[in-house]
Amino acid sequence: MCQLLVKPKASKTAVGDQFVRSFYCHLIENYGVQSDTVFKFAGGLSPRHKRIVEDAFSNPWRHDITIDSLAGRCGLSTGHFARVFRQSFGRSFHQHVIKTRIQRAKEFLRHSDLPLAEIAQAIGYADQATFTESFTRSTHVSPGRFRRQYRTSRILGAASPKPTNRAQ
Repeated sequence: MCQLLVKPKASKTAVGDQFVRSFYCHLIENYGVQSDTVFKFAGGLSPRHKRIVEDAFSNPWRHDITIDSLAGRCGLSTGHFARVFRQSFGRSFHQHVIKTRIQRAKEFLRHSDLPLAEIAQAIGYADQATFTESFTRSTHVSPGRFRRQYRTSRILGAASPKPTNRAQ
């Protein structure tokens, strides 16, 4: 029997073929797992690791977050952390950092008169040009225009109702 399992040519005979099939059936029947429910591995970060990540991103003054530092805090390798981060948040770590920075920039633009260069530094960009490029790519409008549009809509919204485009 061992010769039939070890030697591929021996299992090509009718007897060998029948034996191999019987052996596989025996293995599946006795050692296989049969279940009506299918277990699906969800993947992603554990709840504890998600809290670590969310705490790091929730601090508005912390803009030096790196994938290496968070992976280390979670006790995971950088590659594995990047993979499970994408599974958990639906985007890469870098995309999440950019999205978080843009959200903070929008808050600054809505509620402060800080110059764009200071906002760029406050949210973690090296300079205003990089911030403007990233903000425009994400929102399809420049930071200055975003600020003007927000203030104009806020003034118009308080003064009169928004006009409708209904044809009469």
